[in-house]
Amino acid sequence: MADLMAGPNAPLTKAFISCGWRCLLDASHDLSDVRRQQSLSSQLEEAIFIAAAIDCSTKSRAREIPRKFEDGRPAPGPLRSEVYPDGLPQRVDMDNKACNYVLGEIQKLRDRGGGSVRENPARSLHWRGYHVGVRAMV
Repeated sequence: MADLMAGPNAPLTKAFISCGWRCLLDASHDLSDVRRQQSLSSQLEEAIFIAAAIDCSTKSRAREIPRKFEDGRPAPGPLRSEVYPDGLPQRVDMDNKACNYVLGEIQKLRDRGGGSVRENPARSLHWRGYHVGVRAMV
């Protein structure tokens, strides 16, 4: 089992280990980095299950709520939209690279007969745009 972007507590990794699984934990590496992707891809060839807690910080719809700072200045706006679910041009490049990599690895695993699960809020823009084609395979 490979636990990608799990964070420091890695609850799924702990659960799988307690059930006797061998686990690969990748909680701290930059998956938008091509060199990290290449080294991780060879390790993932042995996986039969991938759990991916894909970063949702740029996909949240919370930024759609109009907000202002105390001095009246507008707070930062959305990073994605219905028109640009993959991100407003040039704003979310690193997140998209990491997400595309993880989704590609999940597809390879599926093609080998493995399983996966992804974590992201239901209204996240993660489930829109280029992610829609991958959603059905999970």
